[in-house]
Amino acid sequence: MSRMYTLWLYFVTAPSDVIQISISILQLGGLVDMSGNYYRDYCDFVQMTGKIFLDFAGIVYRVLCLLMLIATFMSYTFPFTFQKVFHQKRRNFLYLGGVIFCVANVLYNNVQTMVTIHLKPPEDLITVWRRNFLYLGGVIFCVANVLYNNVQTMVTIHLKPPEDLITARVPILTISTFVAFTPYRKALLAMIPARFKALQVTSVVVSTSPSSSASSQQFSTSKRHF
Repeated sequence: MSRMYTLWLYFVTAPSDVIQISISILQLGGLVDMSGNYYRDYCDFVQMTGKIFLDFAGIVYRVLCLLMLIATFMSYTFPFTFQKVFHQKRRNFLYLGGVIFCVANVLYNNVQTMVTIHLKPPEDLITVWRRNFLYLGGVIFCVANVLYNNVQTMVTIHLKPPEDLITARVPILTISTFVAFTPYRKALLAMIPARFKALQVTSVVVSTSPSSSASSQQFSTSKRHF
């Protein structure tokens, strides 16, 4: 992360240094005003360009450094989240997002200042313009927050089955476990107290002997206990 931060910082600040050196040479040659007043009766595009690049180089290293500090903190505190957010393929895109944010911020501030000084719009228009940007920022933040919560809810719903399905699974799995495994079934039956009454059943078997002249009958009895 630190090496990537250094490379991005070099690619961003190197053009600013080149432009500042070029403007300094033009100022020493008397081709560009050296008073340092960026806003006069006319718009000095050369100095304004240098100011925009100077502001951009002054703010971009703070944003990129903040991203690097956040990544370092997450790598020690939330390592799994760090692998998802700051993946090797996504780090350049994160730094690119920080650079785009800095460009938009610097351009907005300088363009608003130039329009306010040179065009001199009414104060009400300036107030409405600023409030619109603040309002749009709040709306974008709220919409992004709602979309993020909806995505998290959908992921939770898809990953977590319905509670009715879980409730139906519990007795089915419990019954199948006791049916399939004998030790569990014996343990369950051992918990049931034996309160069955003994019932005596007598069975009588009648047999007739053909050898005897008299019809003599032999009786045999057996007893079973339940």
